Amino acid sequence: MERLFRKLAESLSDNEFKKFKSDFSHKLYDCLSTGYAENDNEVSLVTKMSELINKTKYKDFSFYAEKIHGSRSYVEFNYRDKPTTKELADMVISSTVSQGRERIFQKIAFIQNKKDTYNSCLL
Repeated sequence: MERLFRKLAESLSDNEFKKFKSDFSHKLYDCLSTGYAENDNEVSLVTKMSELINKTKYKDFSFYAEKIHGSRSYVEFNYRDKPTTKELADMVISSTVSQGRERIFQKIAFIQNKKDTYNSCLL
């Protein structure tokens, strides 16, 4: 773990990595902006964002997102003593650090996306 944190700290102070992060953020923003301009629905926006994330690599870093929108992401639980079914998320982003075949660290983010239905611009 110490090596992981050291590498991350080095990357965060590396100008090339800072440029990569900035460019990656702009690409995601542009993906959303284009989708809004083309009047894409929420599912299409999530699909395009997932595809963009999956095409992104930087040196030893690879990025992966999976669209799970719809029935694949439903969970059931009791709410006020009644079974309730709700969508858990639209997209899952898994962050995994590995060395060879050994998994050193893993984090999973469940993201529930919402699309503004009004004709407002992205800020």
